[in-house]
Amino acid sequence: MKLKGLEDNRLVQVIVSIVLVTAAYLVMVWFFTRFSDEDRIRSVLGQKMMDNTMRAQVIREMRGAVLPPGIDPQKLPDPKSKGAALTARYCGQCHNLTSPAMHSAVKWPEITKRMFARMYTMSRMVKHNMTAAMKVKSPSLSEQGMILSYLRKHSLKTLSYDKIPSPNSEESHLYREVCAKCHELPDINQHTAAEWPEVIKRMRANMREMGKRIITDNETQVIREYLIYNTGL
Repeated sequence: MKLKGLEDNRLVQVIVSIVLVTAAYLVMVWFFTRFSDEDRIRSVLGQKMMDNTMRAQVIREMRGAVLPPGIDPQKLPDPKSKGAALTARYCGQCHNLTSPAMHSAVKWPEITKRMFARMYTMSRMVKHNMTAAMKVKSPSLSEQGMILSYLRKHSLKTLSYDKIPSPNSEESHLYREVCAKCHELPDINQHTAAEWPEVIKRMRANMREMGKRIITDNETQVIREYLIYNTGL
């Protein structure tokens, strides 16, 4: 009888443990589905107001995304166009203003679909009197179309692996290894021979900002010479 009583106690303990773990999981799921990014930020920080810089930093950290330094709106392609103005207005609210060349024309539709949905959700917080903290605005459907068209027009031009110059060379392998870590492999003719040195310099700075391995001076020189030599071929 004593042995049976011990077994019954263990069974009860197991059942209670399962119930507690399940309850904790359900609470976590409810928390992350019921509340928006701003709700979770407030629960973590316990504050009612935050400036644009803090808001962007907190949201990036919560999502685990590390983006490169933002681009100056005046340095966007065709900066006086309607598309550039809308991109600068909406696409730098929660993170750094990203260059259209960050992604290819194929990638941008899915990325913008996700971003537009987030902006819409966060803009709806006005119903809960939370816009003072976030101030996120959502573009209209027509504005979304113009933003997407602009991003695709000035998107990253990619290079298929079967068209890489000297594909078996060490320089080519280094180019592929380094230049496809953060985005798709860029077309060598995306920039002119005169532009590549400055682009590579900026990419090294981005690597540092994003916490990635920074290529050495020797690797930089090899990639630079490879790109310059093959530009225009």
